[in-house]
Amino acid sequence: MKRWILIATLTAATTGFADTNELARPRQWTSVSGAQILAIFVQISGDKVELRNRAGERLQIPRAKLSAADQALLDEAFGPLAPPPPAEEFGAAPPAPTVPEPAAIPAAPAAAGPLVVGGTEIPLGQNTTFRVPLDADTIKELTKAGNKAAEAVVGLWLPPGFDPQKEWNVLLISATANSSSINSLFMYTGAAQTSGGWIVLAADGPATPPKGDTTQWRWAMARAGLRALEAAWPAARNWPIAAAGFSGGAKRSGLLGALLCADERPLIGMYMGGCNEDMATAGLKEYRPDRLAFRKVPVYLSAGKKDVVATVAAANKVRVSLEATGFRDVRLETYDGAHEPDVAQIVDALNWFKELRAKRAPAAAGTGLR
Repeated sequence: MKRWILIATLTAATTGFADTNELARPRQWTSVSGAQILAIFVQISGDKVELRNRAGERLQIPRAKLSAADQALLDEAFGPLAPPPPAEEFGAAPPAPTVPEPAAIPAAPAAAGPLVVGGTEIPLGQNTTFRVPLDADTIKELTKAGNKAAEAVVGLWLPPGFDPQKEWNVLLISATANSSSINSLFMYTGAAQTSGGWIVLAADGPATPPKGDTTQWRWAMARAGLRALEAAWPAARNWPIAAAGFSGGAKRSGLLGALLCADERPLIGMYMGGCNEDMATAGLKEYRPDRLAFRKVPVYLSAGKKDVVATVAAANKVRVSLEATGFRDVRLETYDGAHEPDVAQIVDALNWFKELRAKRAPAAAGTGLR
């Protein structure tokens, strides 16, 4: 059975190194399906291209899965390569589980007219970025804190079969400090499609990193992205939402989770991968969401057994801290990997969030929680 490998293990193969100016600087790489990522070329490893994104994460992509323009650039530097069998899409570097190819999504009735958010038409199944203005109060608050910005840059992925007339779950992505959340989108879209019923959203400021990468800054950008969704489809204000991130992004997700709850949004889960500090408890104290509602939100901790940055022992301390705060549903799952996301566990987390919501609100089951 055909399988997708969403994160690939780096291999110790014979490599070549490019010395062209085009390959020596960060550039936008594009897959044959149109997915894009800003990254710098590292090396050729067999039939794979190794890149490094702005967060420092290494990615391995089948050379044959790159766009014709990207392949031509590599052909010029290294010579042509016979196309390998169909396999992967963009994925983050290290050991990676394979996950089943997403089940075919039945064709949904076409929405009346194009899908437009923030003045930009959003194609299905692709990561799309657009800019939206910040409101006057937000601009004033950010300026007072030393960060000037008049707009947010939003990354949005809508799955094949998306119909705005139905309820969808929103997965809000956060990256580690001084990194682009939008550049992390590709690590979650495959899991979102496999789980089903999710759209994926991330937001950055017009400059990354900003002068001060604070939670206030991240929330301002994320909120602008969510409001753009609501402007396009008012029902989106009540769509279930989950916060997700890895490493520093996991910690930030605990803080943004508290802000989402304080903003009375239907928060149904927090995925924290590679997390070594409990920031959800800090968010509860700092942003004062409804204590009972926030502590009912399920938390999924994912830890690599070989992770020396956020060890399993450190993740267990986070679990203990969350439970001491009163969080009722906390899971700690481990995998055979280092400090990199495990896609299979992201899928597991998304499924778990949906299942718990359906159990807690039977009336909501079947209204978009697929």
